[in-house]
Amino acid sequence: DMEQRLDALAREGQGQANELCVVRSAEGLDAAAWAEMKRLHGLERWSALPAVALLSQAELLRRLAVEIARSRQCATPLSLALVQAESEGLAAGALVPLLAEQARDFDLVFELDGTCAAVLFCGCALAQAERLAGSMLRRLRQTLGDGESLALCSAGLVGYGGSVELSAQEFIARARQSLEKARKLGGNRLEVAPPLDVAAAPKNTLVGSSEKHFLFTGKRMPTK
Repeated sequence: DMEQRLDALAREGQGQANELCVVRSAEGLDAAAWAEMKRLHGLERWSALPAVALLSQAELLRRLAVEIARSRQCATPLSLALVQAESEGLAAGALVPLLAEQARDFDLVFELDGTCAAVLFCGCALAQAERLAGSMLRRLRQTLGDGESLALCSAGLVGYGGSVELSAQEFIARARQSLEKARKLGGNRLEVAPPLDVAAAPKNTLVGSSEKHFLFTGKRMPTK
């Protein structure tokens, strides 16, 4: 566990080859208080990690696969958001504890490939996930800002209803496409993709799928 934490620090650029990393526990220090302490005392080269074990990539994929199977068997909704900081000096690891504080007890928050943070909203339809993700982004921008301006961050969100076959890798890839679209459109925004069930629907069911998309999201399905 300690080795994983040090690896995470290295990914954030906090430790160089000939430097010493000092790791200590700070009980009762939440992410918001740490962000304020870091700003007030000039601790830019210090990093805080949540007091939880970091999951390996294989374990993340396994957990995603389990939730996808649950959604498939029980017809329960599932939504995945990928969040990426766009302000200079903010790494993916800094987002995870803040997102974890806002997530529901049964949601899954993790760092993905060292490039972004991810939130898996279990049993959550796309419309509700959009509200939750939007609230998370607003708090991230406020908490990670410098006191004078808000931090910049974007997110891509995609939903799944359990009616088509889906792999964990495909779920992540579609959420990443939404994130990339958000950044291409100027960044600092939340981009919501149509539910994967709708996107995968055959043409002869497209009208019904469009109606479902409108009912679940309140938005018309894109024509392209």
